[in-house]
Amino acid sequence: MRLTNIYNYPQWYVDMVSGFLYDPTDGGRRRSDCSATRSINPLQQIVLTRRYGDSVAVDVSDMTWIILGQAAHSACYHAQTRSINRLKRAAKLAGEPEPEDLPALEDRLYVPIVTKHGVFTYSGQPDRICFDHTVRDLKVTSAWKLVFDKEHREWQRQLSIYNAMGYAYGLPVVDKGQICAILKDWQKSKAEDSPDYPQANVQFLDFELASPDTTFKWLQQRAEEIADAMELGDDELPPCTAEEIWAKDEKWAVYKDEKSKQAMRGGVCDTQEQAEAKLEAIKADCPGAYVEHRPGRHIRCDFDPDLWAKHGIVSPGYCKIAPFCKQHQEYLAEQGLEVPEPAEPVLVS
Repeated sequence: MRLTNIYNYPQWYVDMVSGFLYDPTDGGRRRSDCSATRSINPLQQIVLTRRYGDSVAVDVSDMTWIILGQAAHSACYHAQTRSINRLKRAAKLAGEPEPEDLPALEDRLYVPIVTKHGVFTYSGQPDRICFDHTVRDLKVTSAWKLVFDKEHREWQRQLSIYNAMGYAYGLPVVDKGQICAILKDWQKSKAEDSPDYPQANVQFLDFELASPDTTFKWLQQRAEEIADAMELGDDELPPCTAEEIWAKDEKWAVYKDEKSKQAMRGGVCDTQEQAEAKLEAIKADCPGAYVEHRPGRHIRCDFDPDLWAKHGIVSPGYCKIAPFCKQHQEYLAEQGLEVPEPAEPVLVS
């Protein structure tokens, strides 16, 4: 991934951001073929990232949430380290041995899997593997992730992978997982407007984990799927599902008048007929009321075409590979749109 600086942020900030561009598949202490985090992404996204990832440019301004995510992980790590040291000191003062149920913290784990294509190595770095039968991980993520992905299969899979990796390293097998999701774009007004929207800016999600044996079989299958998909053309790749692209259905919203910044309470409807009926019911009291059509969206695929055309960057980009995706190009074409030719990005040194 390449980095630009279209807003001319100072060099010290650019240097700080650059340090967070680490990719475990690129090298470091040990190379892996795929991280646990990346393995749970849609297959199409994994393959296109391998093909075009080096062509993607991201602006420094879009790395803000990564910095905050790293800060949250760091705070979590140091808080847990203090807790562990406190337990050790308490045991020492009591003349007792150190507790055996202390958690393993943020070690990068590597697990090779033998496939029909050869050895495929996964890597992962869980935030906390606990001996209280729970694997925990912290996420700084979008509230939309929770709105449109109700079952959170990707996170459940990731925690199961961490559990299997811990087992491969001699840690006890656990059966429960928990995600602490810090919602970076949470809005109180949306929480008040919809019970389906997260009601607080931090959510704790609990999962039942798959067994290590089941997970290792999935990892082997996934490695073979990736290898097989790499042999396909871009237009032959399995498309992402509605769940994977965080598909947002089209809606019709009823507003009381043109000055209203939000739709009336209960005024967001699934069909135009429902909206017209609500409009008719309030027309006498609100003569300026009207209906607004809200087109459906693929939230995960959204990016700004103007920034792509002017600066060659993918922004905001939940999926940084969206401009290269045939499925997304076809989706845009259905709306009479297209992906413009990108400018050559001006990269930071």
